[in-house]
Amino acid sequence: MQRINESGQPVGAALPHWQSVPLPAAKVRSGRYWRLEPLDSGQHADDLYAAFACAPDNSNRTYLKENRPASLAALHLWLSQLAAVKGFVTFTVVCAQRHNPVGLLSYLRIDQANGAPEIGGVVWSPLIKRTVIGTEALWVMIANTFAPGYRRCEWK
Repeated sequence: MQRINESGQPVGAALPHWQSVPLPAAKVRSGRYWRLEPLDSGQHADDLYAAFACAPDNSNRTYLKENRPASLAALHLWLSQLAAVKGFVTFTVVCAQRHNPVGLLSYLRIDQANGAPEIGGVVWSPLIKRTVIGTEALWVMIANTFAPGYRRCEWK
């Protein structure tokens, strides 16, 4: 039911019984073209390094804090640090056809109290860009945001 706030603007109904929801589960999710696996640096680093190395330069990382890791050891370190960030739920995107990791994405800045996680840290290798794999993986991340009761989802 719509109501009018003190500034004369229409707003949605009040939610006096709203309760916070749990963190999104770090569990394997499968789609038709891909599988999301919780990030495991030991299991995923080698294939991710090869996938990221397919990019000719760092232009696909313009809006990320980090450039492409210069070595496999640097990628292991970065993935280990990413997996350890409290409040992040990071997934490796695995191509269902080739069974190899091709990208990363995370739930981050998860606001449980207000029911609003952010999807970010999206790092696609050239193997996933402009494919149904990326589209479907993001769609399922968004859909799985609402399943446990989150009210909105931000994507950056």
